[in-house]
Amino acid sequence: MDKLIKIEKALFYFLSLAFFWQLRLIWAPAGRQFNEWTSSYLYATDLIIAGILILWIRRETYKKIEGLKSPRTPSKGGERLPPFREGWGGFVAKKNIVLVIFLLFSALSLFLAQDKFLGFYRLAKLLEFAGLYFYVRYNFAAFYNLKKFWQWFIAGAVLQSIVAITQFFAQKSLSLKFFAESPLTSNIDGAAKIVVNGEKIIRAYGLVPHPNILAAILMVAIFGVVWLWLEENQNTRHAELVSAFIGERSRNKFGMTIKNIIFIVVLVLLSFALFFTFSRSVMVIGYLSLLGWQIYSWRFKGLRKPIILICIFLFLVSCFWFLVSWPYISARFDLVAIGGSQALNLRQFYNQSAIDFIKTSPLFGAGLGNFVPVLADRYNTLQTWIFQPVHNIYLLIASETGLFSLLAFLAFLFLTVRNVWSRKKDLSVSFLFFIFYFLFFIGLFDHFLWDIQQGQILFWLMLGLLTGNQNHD
Repeated sequence: MDKLIKIEKALFYFLSLAFFWQLRLIWAPAGRQFNEWTSSYLYATDLIIAGILILWIRRETYKKIEGLKSPRTPSKGGERLPPFREGWGGFVAKKNIVLVIFLLFSALSLFLAQDKFLGFYRLAKLLEFAGLYFYVRYNFAAFYNLKKFWQWFIAGAVLQSIVAITQFFAQKSLSLKFFAESPLTSNIDGAAKIVVNGEKIIRAYGLVPHPNILAAILMVAIFGVVWLWLEENQNTRHAELVSAFIGERSRNKFGMTIKNIIFIVVLVLLSFALFFTFSRSVMVIGYLSLLGWQIYSWRFKGLRKPIILICIFLFLVSCFWFLVSWPYISARFDLVAIGGSQALNLRQFYNQSAIDFIKTSPLFGAGLGNFVPVLADRYNTLQTWIFQPVHNIYLLIASETGLFSLLAFLAFLFLTVRNVWSRKKDLSVSFLFFIFYFLFFIGLFDHFLWDIQQGQILFWLMLGLLTGNQNHD
């Protein structure tokens, strides 16, 4: 059992590092032109998640057989196992019931689905990520370390940052086939670009399918770096008092200097890679959320100095980027151009289509995963690349699975927040709260948190952490 627990933990930490991995098998219906949103995939990360869930189920079954019901009853290797009632019996909690109701309405919507195979595939994916949420919620505090998790997560983000910055300056993909990197050149119609003085400039992708997804991952990683920095400073104040009595102050000070240098280098890498995604909504909402968290954290008097330093540092990095990249920024953030842009017009088209679907079938929608097939059927004279999901996950849920399903999902989010609200004064909890708020608002402007593998893992993983992190020691 000890070896299986170690394998389970290794798989989870590897997932936190490499959930961006795009390697996949593609199944597209015969006789139909390939469309990203009407095809089915088996990702390498699906196999990792399946392995984690299978090992969890096996462990829970073993606990039931052996009668290991105490949270402090160790296994052979000394791992503390969470109580069985928390693993499965805890599913009767209100937030779990509304999540089950949401999943039920999603399943019932398949009766109205035009493409039932696609609908069942999307339902299987939804169940997979709900399973990941439950796993993190009921296992994280007993088996995992929050600092270690963020170190692995940030390491993956740093790898992507290096790739993204190189892609931007090379203006092409780097042929990283093992990571299934997206093919990129300025001549590819589907590649995300900005136009500067008539020249097409590729936005940084990293190792994910779109710059907006990369931007969300990098923004969450920046949150993680700032939290680690604040935690380190919080712990250092106590360590300095102790070291003053034992004569090790100089050594501790040297060690802290090295850590600060690492934090600065990582933060610069993540920030510049984020800037090169030119993801407007993620950057604006992300930095406002980060600023909001820093203002909220001002109540911790011992952290005020590092908070000021972080804010000044990020401000200076942003100013430097504005100065050296102004032509790109002015092209991307031109409000006049945005107002009449094709992107905005398409978003309005998708929003109106979603509202029409809801009016047609308010109870069960168009069927889970069927927004794009129904849209393509209604507007079959348009070019195929136009057919995409509505860029708002709440409209997408309501248009595919109905209004009651959306209400159940929103109730689940509300109860998730309320469940940990009493611990909001804890630095690590408030940190996860603001990541949740960031992702919640991003859902108003894009759909990748709901129907793209990397975005789905990020979304459900963060939800699980918010409720599953009972301690971080």
